[in-house]
Amino acid sequence: MLTLITTFQKYAGTDNDGSTLSKPELKQLLESQLPNFIPKDEKCKQTFMDTLDRSGDEKVDFMEYVTALACMTTICHDVFTKCVQQSSK
Repeated sequence: MLTLITTFQKYAGTDNDGSTLSKPELKQLLESQLPNFIPKDEKCKQTFMDTLDRSGDEKVDFMEYVTALACMTTICHDVFTKCVQQSSK
């Protein structure tokens, strides 16, 4: 949990508003911390970031950030579980 919080705070603090991630801050966080989980295509990357901004305010708050990570973790868990099941057959 501490890593989630400190990572958010590190990137959210670059524009003097430590409570939200602006689009540039979010892009920097995703590209540096989760490079294998985000689209490479810039248009797809923008769509992905827009999807994380559930409130539509052009910023991602901590709840939106954690919700996105929880969804990504759930998807990864499902994929890994299926891979293990298939490899044990």
